[in-house]
Amino acid sequence: MASSNSLEGKTALITGSGGGMGRSHAVLMSERGADIIVHDIKEDGAAETAEMVQKNGRKASVLIADVRDVPDFTAKIKAAEGEHGKIDILVNNAGVSGKHRMIDEIDEEIFDEMFGIQVRGAFFATKTVVEGMKQRKAGHLIPISSIYAMGWPRRNPSPAAVITAPPRPRFPALQKAGHANWRPIAYRSMRWRPVLF
Repeated sequence: MASSNSLEGKTALITGSGGGMGRSHAVLMSERGADIIVHDIKEDGAAETAEMVQKNGRKASVLIADVRDVPDFTAKIKAAEGEHGKIDILVNNAGVSGKHRMIDEIDEEIFDEMFGIQVRGAFFATKTVVEGMKQRKAGHLIPISSIYAMGWPRRNPSPAAVITAPPRPRFPALQKAGHANWRPIAYRSMRWRPVLF
């Protein structure tokens, strides 16, 4: 009998998986049987993650794109979906911290980068994969939240909290919209956040 944790036969697209948490998600999901589309803006990191996935006996493809370049990013997602045949799971993991600036140090460039990656990029990645999920009447959307968006640290806020927190709460709103729009299909979403030990 297959384990309830098995991802055998599934394909996952994980944004920002060339290192850090994204890489950890890719390795864990491949250990549980999923093929992985490794996205990152840095080719070297993405290639290393893909190699780790392949060592687990799973198929891995590399998708190099800046999520802020929506036409290029979404075209490459569709190409990867064609290569794998489907995308069952989307992990919206890509994100930036706002360069650890205080609010009076944030300029338009930093602000636009943060929202472009963590809101706009996540939205259009979701929009792109949902088409296939609707056709199959199944799909999993997993936005990765932030400890800053959850109000951490409460007593001694990091400067990063000022600029990192605003976009991450948009993920629950996007999830609610998804539940309302895609209720007719077997759609599931969840929200993960990092935990400090």
